Amino acid sequence: MSFPSVKSLPTPNKRRPKRLQVFPPLSLPEHIYDFITIAFLFSPSVLGMFLYGATRMWSIGPLMMVSYLGVALFCLKPLLFDRDQNNFQIPPGGIIFFFIFGYGFLHVFLASGSYEAHLEWLKLGSYVGVYWAWSKVSSRKNRGQILLGVLILSVSLMAWYAIIQHAKESIMVLNIERPEGYGMRASGTYVCPNHFAGLLEIVMCMALAMILMPSASIPLRTLALYGMVLFVPVLFLTQSRSGLVGAGVGLSVTGLLIAWEKNKRLFCSSVVFIPLLFVLLVGKLWYVSPVFQQRVAEMNPSELGGTALGRIAYWKDTIEMIKDKPFLGYGPGSFRWIYSGYKSSNLEQLWLRYAHNEYLQTIAEYGFVGFFLFIGFVFAIVFSLLKTFRNPSRSRNTYLIAGLAGSISATLTHACFDFNLHIFSITHVLMMLAGTVFGVLYASQDLTPQPLVGFKKYVFCGGSCALALVLFGLTVQAFVADRLYIKAESYRKELKMPDALKMFRYAGKVDNDNWLVPMGIGRIYAIQSFWSRMPERKKTLAERSVKSYKKAYELNPFDMRVSFGLGQAYITLGEHEKGLEWMRRAANYAKYEFRYHRRLGIELRRLGKDEEALEVFRWARRLKPSDETVQLNIKMLTSPKS
Repeated sequence: MSFPSVKSLPTPNKRRPKRLQVFPPLSLPEHIYDFITIAFLFSPSVLGMFLYGATRMWSIGPLMMVSYLGVALFCLKPLLFDRDQNNFQIPPGGIIFFFIFGYGFLHVFLASGSYEAHLEWLKLGSYVGVYWAWSKVSSRKNRGQILLGVLILSVSLMAWYAIIQHAKESIMVLNIERPEGYGMRASGTYVCPNHFAGLLEIVMCMALAMILMPSASIPLRTLALYGMVLFVPVLFLTQSRSGLVGAGVGLSVTGLLIAWEKNKRLFCSSVVFIPLLFVLLVGKLWYVSPVFQQRVAEMNPSELGGTALGRIAYWKDTIEMIKDKPFLGYGPGSFRWIYSGYKSSNLEQLWLRYAHNEYLQTIAEYGFVGFFLFIGFVFAIVFSLLKTFRNPSRSRNTYLIAGLAGSISATLTHACFDFNLHIFSITHVLMMLAGTVFGVLYASQDLTPQPLVGFKKYVFCGGSCALALVLFGLTVQAFVADRLYIKAESYRKELKMPDALKMFRYAGKVDNDNWLVPMGIGRIYAIQSFWSRMPERKKTLAERSVKSYKKAYELNPFDMRVSFGLGQAYITLGEHEKGLEWMRRAANYAKYEFRYHRRLGIELRRLGKDEEALEVFRWARRLKPSDETVQLNIKMLTSPKS
């Protein structure tokens, strides 16, 4: 009796669980999909640095849109591709970062200026999204090294541009002229040399780690060495003191961690040698460079016009702001408008946008609640890095950990004296570096991903994709409204008032929360009312101006241009006392803003309030002794009347 072979036996019918299929399989190859996603995610970092660092809405807006599209593609991928998508990677501090995003959303409704809070919230959302995305996208084999190489190469190109600028003694940054106060300090494609230095210090720490990392590829180590040789002199050419200090701290942290990895004796030697090396370097710079001597001398608070004097004044005023609203703060983006009411010195800063200290400004805008959330996010990242670094079974990625720790240390040090984290491209570079390092750690199993399968995967990824697309739409709305407003302002300056009004109204329809729009409309009606010779039309236009200014005041009561314009509109209507009250409010709130006091003095004198006008003019003279209009009015008011 013969038996059938094993191969001829029927295969048992094992029931395989059905996979939940919501989206049809995508015909696009996965590597092409990944390339598009990475290009979108990389745009704010790489393209942003070549667009003056992305500091204005014309550049920030499109880059935010692209980043949100990249995040949406990242979230959508687990629903379209099966391979290696069941392990979902929550980056260290990712949950806290998402809570910060939610806290920022709360401030959109609570902030002193909801429009600015709305824009800052959208920026914050892009940082959160790309951080989560990079931690997964970069976890494929060798992808992390390629991404770091592209970043180092991009910054190297910018460093060469800075060298060419310096060699040609050019004051041009791409197609715009650099402010005279910066002199010949190298800035690359950034307008401010300090921001360029902030970028260099971040990348230098990672480049040092790549040079010493045994597992790095030969091309990457060569590129990192080339970049390091290039970055050091260019950093000096920026003449940024905060950049030099930040780079010193960051490179020291990177070097000490790498020395610790080698052996304890080398670490102990480095603790002594590295600080000594920087002392010798600073001494050499002091000896050979008059420019360096001058920059150090400007740090003396007793020097009139020294930068230290201004920063100390800003910090003192910001502390006073914090005392009045310590818990929740005034709201993201509100510092520029709130600061005028706390300004205590006559420094040449009409509108100070930043406190030149990220810690103080964060407390002023987000309160201590937001500040401790941010501190918790940084602590979670640092704790995860150190925990992985100290793990005896860790892989060869300790050099990456050392580089990222150095970059974070450099940034946090620089943030004590500047506002580098408010530069859109720099923050995206940090998010890219952090996400990439953690992605590599996930790939090498130094960090363990969490499984996300079945229905949970579809809910989480689908919801995240939908949220990214909503934020994309809100960014489009804000960008279009801003472009319409800018176009309207250009028409207004060209005295094309009908066209300006049309553009302002379009902008208001697109984004009703933008308080700049009703203020612009109020200005146009005020100008038309001033020049009108028909009493009825003059009155009608002035009433429209009042109505528009009031709407702007409801949206942002802290911009004194609105209060002052409202006062002038009331005076045009003949309501002199009401108009003077609004003008006094602006002058009293912005005590050190010269133009409000001069205009108020002129109006008081015109209305016969000579005694008060003289007092206002005398204060204006203290603010700007050289102004001829103020001097002439004081002379006329104090001369004996015939």
